[in-house]
Amino acid sequence: AARDAKLAKLRDMIEQKCRQPINAGNRKIIVFTAFSDTAQYLYANLASWAKANLGVDAALVTGSAGIQTTLPGLRKSM
Repeated sequence: AARDAKLAKLRDMIEQKCRQPINAGNRKIIVFTAFSDTAQYLYANLASWAKANLGVDAALVTGSAGIQTTLPGLRKSM
């Protein structure tokens, strides 16, 4: 992850969106990917960073891996 240029670019885009939202107060972002492995990789490398640096919670929803989130008290099943 430390050498992943695409991850670094996505992190920069997320930070820019949160710090300078198009609509005031709108800091929501949805990232879609075709592969659940990629979604898990992105969640693992972005969720704690987004919470610590931007104060933004994250969630992971895939068809096979269940739900993960940084939001406390949220149920992990749908």
